[in-house]
Amino acid sequence: MSISLVQQFLRRVGWRHEVLCLVRQWRLFLLIGIGVYALALLLSRLLGFAPVMFTPATLALLPAVTLLLAWISYRRPRVTDAARLADSQLATHDLFLTASLIGSSLGSYQELVLKEAEQRAKGVLPVNQSELLALIVSHVPQEPSASL
Repeated sequence: MSISLVQQFLRRVGWRHEVLCLVRQWRLFLLIGIGVYALALLLSRLLGFAPVMFTPATLALLPAVTLLLAWISYRRPRVTDAARLADSQLATHDLFLTASLIGSSLGSYQELVLKEAEQRAKGVLPVNQSELLALIVSHVPQEPSASL
């Protein structure tokens, strides 16, 4: 039971970290895509090539294509990444990292580590979806010049 509680906590932290990595990758691709689209639009207007290509539908297609590219190319975090993130945020000195790798370790300290990790995981309150959205939005710069 103690392993499953710790694994459930690390899975929850890993999922949040995965969403944050995807949003960061999407933001990068969206900025690049907007820049390429603006440059192509400018060249189209100045040189007069492919004026039919730039419609509101192609502008609306840009976020969808960049989201697809971001989803394909972002680095999916592992359980150890989630454990390191939990350890750094909770200042537990690699307790969750040790608990996540405990199956491949030798020694009699396994029960002590799992018990301590379970107690720390119980003490962390679950964050609801609105707080997760606020966390994601807080990492996005509010001014357009801050993202460049």
